[in-house]
Amino acid sequence: MKETANGTSMIAQNLPSVDVEKLLAEKGYGSDDIRTLIGKDVLFLSLREQTLKSNEKVELLTPETVEAKKVLGNSIEKLNVEFALDKRKEHRYLELLHAEIYVGLIVFLNPVVWDVCKGIVSNWIYDKFKAMKQKSKTLDADIEIQIIDRKKGRSFHVKYSGPANEVAEIIKKAKFE
Repeated sequence: MKETANGTSMIAQNLPSVDVEKLLAEKGYGSDDIRTLIGKDVLFLSLREQTLKSNEKVELLTPETVEAKKVLGNSIEKLNVEFALDKRKEHRYLELLHAEIYVGLIVFLNPVVWDVCKGIVSNWIYDKFKAMKQKSKTLDADIEIQIIDRKKGRSFHVKYSGPANEVAEIIKKAKFE
């Protein structure tokens, strides 16, 4: 945890890498589907569940998650971006009740794609921050990013939580080396 310029706390924690293939299997995907998804450039995975009033657990997707996927898909021609939703659970697009950007885990399946996309992700988060700041609301961001380099057999997984403007700046400067 570090203190940001405005005195609030910012969490940027390195996490153990997620075994994406295992996670996809746990979400109900077969081996052929997993191979297809692993061949994409970017995967959006929700790691949060929401319990509804009916005690039903659904996968949490926020409008921000959908927007982030569209922004990446529309920004770079031929970028192959996909949701990997749990096939065994219902998923719903839920609006969080407080001012927060929750995107979930974004898996970049190639470090070159990460280098190209990190500015897009960072700018998108910062634009959301500016729009909310004009409405006098504080906006926090909660985003996990994993970059996988299959050629070198390594990956990097980090979670950023804190004021959206600080998260955007950290993402922009992040390097996968």
